[in-house]
Amino acid sequence: MGTERWRRQSIGRGLRLCVNGSGNRVYGFDINRLTVIANESYEEFADRLQREMADDLDIQFGVVAVDALARLTFKAEDGTVVPVNMTAAQLLYQALISEGYIDARGKVQDSLRQAVQTSDANLTKIVGDAAGSPAATAAVLGFIKRLVKPIDIKKTGQRVVSPLVEDRLNSHEFRELWDRIQHRTEYRVDVDEADLRAAMVNALRDMIPVPKRKGEWISHRVERIDQSGLTAEATAARRVDVTYADSEDLPDILSVLADRTQLTRATLAHVLTESGTLGQFRSNPKSYIDQVGRVLNATKADFLVKGLRYELVDSSRPEADRRYSLSLLREADVAGYTGPGGNIISDSDGNPVSFETKSVYRFLAVDSVVERKFALGLLGRNEVKVFVKLPSAFTIPTPLGRYNPDWAVTIERPDGSRYIVFETKGTNETALLAPIERGKTQAARVHFAVIRHDIGMNDLEYEVVRDINAANAVIEREA
Repeated sequence: MGTERWRRQSIGRGLRLCVNGSGNRVYGFDINRLTVIANESYEEFADRLQREMADDLDIQFGVVAVDALARLTFKAEDGTVVPVNMTAAQLLYQALISEGYIDARGKVQDSLRQAVQTSDANLTKIVGDAAGSPAATAAVLGFIKRLVKPIDIKKTGQRVVSPLVEDRLNSHEFRELWDRIQHRTEYRVDVDEADLRAAMVNALRDMIPVPKRKGEWISHRVERIDQSGLTAEATAARRVDVTYADSEDLPDILSVLADRTQLTRATLAHVLTESGTLGQFRSNPKSYIDQVGRVLNATKADFLVKGLRYELVDSSRPEADRRYSLSLLREADVAGYTGPGGNIISDSDGNPVSFETKSVYRFLAVDSVVERKFALGLLGRNEVKVFVKLPSAFTIPTPLGRYNPDWAVTIERPDGSRYIVFETKGTNETALLAPIERGKTQAARVHFAVIRHDIGMNDLEYEVVRDINAANAVIEREA
């Protein structure tokens, strides 16, 4: 979505009140209308916007409040709109607590989510008894359904919290590894704006043309109608030119792209005009904005990385600024669920696999099958003396956002120990990664190179690999 402030900034701009040339407020939805062109689904947009607002504004979503229930309105039998009222709201609130649907502070419990998901009759009865009328009951149930979210049901086993393995944490092999990766760096970027603008203009000129919006007429022939229903097959399809009602109601492209790319409006105006592609915007606004945003971000990412310079944090700064603390490992919340649908690596019986002989965490929570196989592969290699799946708080600053490497490993070889930071990306070719991902890994390579050269730790390496097989080739490579 570009940046974490994209959604609130978009909504905030859109909700600015419209005024005329005299400064007087202009009313009406024909003027006061907010159009958000998002590169994610509405559900994702709304969910993430809500989370950002909850974090930034300390708003408690997912909490039932008596006054919120009392303010709910419904249409009475005589057609008037009336509130639920405070008495009914208080009765309902206490009933929800008694049934365990909410806690004493009104926080929604999983039992309420389950009841909403299954349309539980008991919940309907509780609401009906308190609300009184069918219309009020419907209003309250609708409010509750909007308030809670469905449970993400997976086939998992028990929840496991992974403890630190102190023997591994205090081992010589791990201390040597941490001594190499603990150093923090800062970056500087040197970019010539004229060169960046020229590169973006050329990238847009080389961009695949955005297809025009067309309608599609599809003819079907009914083959059979019987007890099983209707059976038909498509006999012809034809794409036709159509005129859309919103073809003259175009969004503010500079504002949208400024949010998505973090480029100035002046730069965007120059690039779009000089590229000669603006005519495609009218033909298909959303696709044009999406495609242009991707192209500009990719070009910008390449430029930022090319002009990137890292340096160690100055020795005059506090220790916390210069090095990552081991407290990152102690404070990390390494937990999850066992079983086939869980994220804790488990055996065929659903029991968590112990990694304590080599990992600083006894159990490992992973995000993919690739990571699962990678961890098991490291556990099975004799050359691997210790490894850690780096916690999310271990991040490297880059101009494209903070980057969290996956693994750090100590390898013991006859020609000496090696210390490798691995990133598992599903490919060995960084050129095949998405621009932002590629840029972050390239930045990380520069970060670790600075540590290697400036501190003299020539046995520190950084590699992007597809899977454990590619990592094995790195491990077996001659130093």
